[in-house]
Amino acid sequence: MWTPCCTLEHRKTKQVPGPEMQVSKRPLSEVQLQQLVALAESDGIYQVRLRSSPEGPYVVAFAPACSLLASNLREEWHLTVDQFDNVIAMDAAPVKTDCSKLDFSKWRGGEHTIDTTAKLVHPWRGIRPEVRQTNKPLPRGTKKAPVQNADGSTASQQQQQQQQYEDEEPKEEQSWLRKYWLYIVIPIIYLLLSSLPQEEGAEAGKGGIAIHPVLCRMMRS
Repeated sequence: MWTPCCTLEHRKTKQVPGPEMQVSKRPLSEVQLQQLVALAESDGIYQVRLRSSPEGPYVVAFAPACSLLASNLREEWHLTVDQFDNVIAMDAAPVKTDCSKLDFSKWRGGEHTIDTTAKLVHPWRGIRPEVRQTNKPLPRGTKKAPVQNADGSTASQQQQQQQQYEDEEPKEEQSWLRKYWLYIVIPIIYLLLSSLPQEEGAEAGKGGIAIHPVLCRMMRS
């Protein structure tokens, strides 16, 4: 059964102070702690999920429950977003994965809080092959035969005719406005953006934070 456990804050703009990704603290009640210990003893896993967007599908991550206890309840979430700042992938990674030296007796009571650090991961496009065009030199003393077209002219003759045609063709002079329109438009856009009311800027700052409710579930193996 999925139950709410924490929230993820995603700051989408640099104008909003704070880290790009931040997870709220997750204090464990005594009952929740005993459930986690029992899950770790049975080699179970715990799962977390959140919506990629308010109306989007869920992204799910999981990890062994014993590794969370072995890490003293410290873990890292690696979240991948697309070009629209929607979460498309999630990975839960406790600090330690070795459960061989785990002492379950220290987790029988007391107050404990799961400390989660969220890191933003950008998608990797992969390796792109590098294509190089190499022209091997001809043997010494060998002349490259000209390639003739259907009309009997060679490529060099066509290039000379094309160059002569371009030299004879009169070039149309551009007006001052066509040359420097970009330098006029940029200041106008800047003035329009800077003249926005402060109330609109405040609302834009609030909209720069996306809050994702996170659900958790414990599963026995």
